[in-house]
Amino acid sequence: MMAAETNEPDADRPALRNGEAPNRDRSPDPYGFRSQLYMVAALLLAVVLLPGCSGDAGPERGEVTGRVTLDGQPLKGATVRFHPDEGRPSVDETDSDGRYTLRYTMQKSGVLVGTHKVRITTAREREDGSLTTEHVPAQYNSQSELVREVESGNNVFDFELKR
Repeated sequence: MMAAETNEPDADRPALRNGEAPNRDRSPDPYGFRSQLYMVAALLLAVVLLPGCSGDAGPERGEVTGRVTLDGQPLKGATVRFHPDEGRPSVDETDSDGRYTLRYTMQKSGVLVGTHKVRITTAREREDGSLTTEHVPAQYNSQSELVREVESGNNVFDFELKR
């Protein structure tokens, strides 16, 4: 048998106005999707930012800056490398005025405190493994005679190289 059609709403379904679905709970859910999304974003942000707030862990370093000249002229594009007796070297490339600021890692500036052999070079490795022409005499790079003592705090080392 077929049920009779009426224009009255079913007793178990709410009436719809203007064809909209009913909204039974108009108060925001404190643990809804949006709140969970914000919590996840805040957690990710904390994971990224908090390691920077924990201080500068690692071995003691001093800041090292300076200027390199060759025959009285700024040496642009030279690699300045400080090699400690033990540990990783610090390195930077000179700017157009011959100035450099050494970095211990990509994220950390400075140089390990202690004695360092200094090497300054303009040679670069080509794709085939060969080196470009070196403009700096060997006594400043491959046979370096340069030694500097780095202390904690700021250190300024200028190098006036001669051919």
